[in-house]
Amino acid sequence: MSPLRTCPKGHRFNKTSECPICPQCETARAPKDGWMIRLGAPARRALERSGIGTLNELATFTEQEILDLHGFGPGSMPILHNELKTAGLHFTTSSTEMRDLPTKPTNTDEYLKQLPADQRKALETLRKQILTAAPGAEEHFGYGVVRRTC
Repeated sequence: MSPLRTCPKGHRFNKTSECPICPQCETARAPKDGWMIRLGAPARRALERSGIGTLNELATFTEQEILDLHGFGPGSMPILHNELKTAGLHFTTSSTEMRDLPTKPTNTDEYLKQLPADQRKALETLRKQILTAAPGAEEHFGYGVVRRTC
């Protein structure tokens, strides 16, 4: 028999896997409408963790980048293809490289604005942590690289 677990909200549940997600909490937070309603919970969480909440944001990724997300499997791809097609969109065919950016950024904010949502979110989180840990640090942007000096 699987172990009885209790989530932070007090719901008790059994699970055979190591997944800590409470089924009751997951059901309560599932979308009631919109395109993500068609996805299973693991795929939906994978997109949410990557900062993807709209079809326009989804369209900035390659199909392989989405498949590489933890919790995302090939069974969800037809759903995404259909949703993108209905909205007149499609997956991008190439990853964003610095050389592919429309304009060469001159500061960190400009650079971050031009990145795909998941990369931008991760770097903004890291930037905030660095600023908190080293409040006197000075940001420098050169050769397309952000550097902090103390």
